[in-house]
Amino acid sequence: MSDNLAAYGMYPYLKRKEGEIVGAEVGVLDGKNAAVLFEKCGNIKQLYGIDPYITRKYLDKKITAKTMRDYESAAKENLQSIGDKYKHVKLLPEEACKGFSHNFFDFIHLDYNHTYDEIKKDLETYYRLLKSG
Repeated sequence: MSDNLAAYGMYPYLKRKEGEIVGAEVGVLDGKNAAVLFEKCGNIKQLYGIDPYITRKYLDKKITAKTMRDYESAAKENLQSIGDKYKHVKLLPEEACKGFSHNFFDFIHLDYNHTYDEIKKDLETYYRLLKSG
């Protein structure tokens, strides 16, 4: 897997967290970040992958429906060995967050939107779901 994945910067911190942890990855695409997190962090009890896999704009490019289906298939393949520790939530991030209570997650990786306004909205939406510490 690519060394440019965000998971390579995250996992040293996550490995230091005490006990089993629960996290979310908002914006899964091909599932490689999540796969690396599970490979490197034995303390992940549950990871929720949130991605609706719909046509959308991503970093100045429009991602087609076919490309999104390909990403979804790749994610299923990359994460199949994880089993029940990975749960996919196929909703828009602003809808998916309604299914979780305040202070639910130990960590959240926001990787769905990439413009300032979209990232700000995601931070405002998901911050309440994050445990302090």
